[in-house]
Amino acid sequence: MPALRTFNRALGIAVPCSIAAILLSSGASRLSVEFCDRLGIAYEATPQWLVALEAELSAASGGMARARILGWLLFGALVFAPITEEFFFRGLVQGWLERRIGRRLLPALVTAALFAACHLTLLHFAALFLVSLCFSVARRLGGLRSAALAHFLYNCASIAALLHSIGCRPRTGCLFDISPALW
Repeated sequence: MPALRTFNRALGIAVPCSIAAILLSSGASRLSVEFCDRLGIAYEATPQWLVALEAELSAASGGMARARILGWLLFGALVFAPITEEFFFRGLVQGWLERRIGRRLLPALVTAALFAACHLTLLHFAALFLVSLCFSVARRLGGLRSAALAHFLYNCASIAALLHSIGCRPRTGCLFDISPALW
C-alpha cells in the first residue's frame, strides 16, 4: 500500500493548492478585466479558440461527433497539459533554475512568469502567474506528482466552468460556476 499512501499524500497537498489557484486566478482575472475596462484597453472577451470550439460543437452532427470533440478537449486539458506542463515548467525549468541559483523564491517566480507567458493571454497573465505559483508550492511540498495533480484539479474546475458557459450542461444542472483563468 505504499502507492496509495503516496497518492493520498500528493492529493492532500494538491487539493488545497488547486483551491488556492482557483480562488486567486478568479480574483486576478476579474481585476485584470476591471483594470482594462477602466483604462479603456481593448481585450478579447471571448478568445478565438473558444469561438472555434463553440462553432465546432454547433456544427457537429450527432452525439458521437460532439463527444469526440469534447473527448479531445478533456484529454488535452486533463491529461496531456498537467503532465507535460508540470514536467517541463516545474521539473525541467524550475529544477534547473534551483540548481543554478539555489532553492529560493526566484526560480518559482521566473517559472511562473514563463508559464503565464507561454499561455499567450495578456489579459490573464497575472491569474496564470498566481496559478503557477500555487503549482510550485505543490511541487515544493510534494514533488511533481502533487504539482501535476493540483494542475489536473484546477483544469477540472476550469473545464467544468467552460463547458457550463458554452451550454454543455448536464440535464440536472451544473454544480458550480467558476470563472477560470484559462480563457
